[in-house]
Amino acid sequence: MGDIRVNATGIGRTTITVHLNGDIDHATTDDLRETLVDVIVRRKPDRLIIDLDGVTKLDAAAVGMLQAAQTTALDAGLTAIFRTSRSPLTDQLDSDGISHGPAKASSLERC
Repeated sequence: MGDIRVNATGIGRTTITVHLNGDIDHATTDDLRETLVDVIVRRKPDRLIIDLDGVTKLDAAAVGMLQAAQTTALDAGLTAIFRTSRSPLTDQLDSDGISHGPAKASSLERC
């Protein structure tokens, strides 16, 4: 089962990082949805980082949730970055359409 943590940093909490760890599947997708809605719609940071480095598995529901988060962030004018530097899921996310984009859009960061 996966774990979701949220860290707010920067002056006025301008950057919020959502850390995901373990298997993100049907058991954690509702928590992930609630967390991302809270961050994108209510907290409205300048920049959202979704850190997937610790994720070992994503099921279809989780991938769909990340795609929806990417679209919602873009619609809200937020910069959303998916961090996958150590994650074995980078190729899966690319093939599912969660990839690079312009500065004020969602992007996939490999750092």
